[in-house]
Amino acid sequence: MPCPDSEFLTVSAVNEWCISKSTEPVLMPVESKKEKYRRRLTERVNELVHTENVYVERLRHVVEDYMPNMRRSDISPYFRALEADIFGNIEKIFRFHSEEFLPALRDCENDLRKLGQCFRHYEKRFNMYVMYSRNNKRATRLVFEHKQFFQGIQLELGDRLDLSSYLLEPVQRLPRYKLFLADLVKTYSNYENERSETESRISKLSVDSDETGGSNGESSDNDETPLESLKLAKTTVECVLTAVDEIMALENITDCPLYLNLLHQGRLLRQNEFYVMDTARRRRQLMRVFLFDKLVLITVVYRKQPRVEYFIYKDDIPVDDLGITAKEHDQHKFTIWYKKRNLKSYKLETSDPAIRNAWVEGITSLLWEQAMQKKELLLQQRNKRISMVSMNSEESAESERNDDKYNSLRGVPGEVKRLIADKKVRRTTWYCE
Repeated sequence: MPCPDSEFLTVSAVNEWCISKSTEPVLMPVESKKEKYRRRLTERVNELVHTENVYVERLRHVVEDYMPNMRRSDISPYFRALEADIFGNIEKIFRFHSEEFLPALRDCENDLRKLGQCFRHYEKRFNMYVMYSRNNKRATRLVFEHKQFFQGIQLELGDRLDLSSYLLEPVQRLPRYKLFLADLVKTYSNYENERSETESRISKLSVDSDETGGSNGESSDNDETPLESLKLAKTTVECVLTAVDEIMALENITDCPLYLNLLHQGRLLRQNEFYVMDTARRRRQLMRVFLFDKLVLITVVYRKQPRVEYFIYKDDIPVDDLGITAKEHDQHKFTIWYKKRNLKSYKLETSDPAIRNAWVEGITSLLWEQAMQKKELLLQQRNKRISMVSMNSEESAESERNDDKYNSLRGVPGEVKRLIADKKVRRTTWYCE
């Protein structure tokens, strides 16, 4: 519809012309799936860096505002003494993220391979979250018990969030990393699939296949791909989260003997629920069993609420005294027992053969490693004894040579004759020249 002549403009004519123009098709650039996935990847990386900035600033607020208030001279010494119990190692976490991890993330920009390597590079540093999570339960309880005191600090700071919310931030950060990395892995997989399909279609139409079917320049044969790097980073975070879950499970174990410190039993390798029968009492009961590097711990499961469970100490078997019996035809049971007290043993039963086999392999591996370590220790002790005997022999021989050197009359025949003449020498053999 042509534009109405300016001499005959009316409101209805203008409206009709505008409506006709609005219905005309407008050609907009269509975003391909490949471009969509690439944009999604960029957005997620930017979001990761942005949330890391926010996280660091919240940690800074705790370290620079809340913690100094716990050190003031005008507050009770009791509250000053609670600083370590409430804040744990949050200051170390803040220093790590502000000085190392956040700058490293910024340097990655949109290099996904470098981003994945960044997480793996700091794997050991992420382990500080394990100890923080272990302390967080106690910290939350202390803040709740003294909420009036901490609410006073909150009002002084004009803070919208309370201290408990800030202390929860590190506990939530690792799961968020896992979600970010999982989304990046999924999106990049879709991006790679779409790019492969596009290149495949183009290569069929292209006269020169070398121009479209070659490498995209993102990785060489010797380098890992961005997808592999992201998957490994996700596995790294999952391992730390597993360690956090394990240490939190230990916090729910009660009534342990005074001699037993679970933090000194090495790694927690696995934990599962079994129906356990004490062969001496012939009682079968649902129990949670923990396998450490140095110990097997047996506990009774006690559920106070559907999502709250505790484990009451039942017994423990040091790996040094541990034996295992597993029959190949029975894929649901195995027996553990004391080597030194054969009468005391426990039969463990599970409905999942995979769990049973994992435990049998895990315990067998521990016992094999222990046997190899003992063998190596015996060899070292034997070599040490041989070395000591050899050293003693050499010292004895050297001592005899020194005695001969200083006490014999070798080379002094005149003196020998004189001593013999005086009959003051009882020595019967002389090595005189």
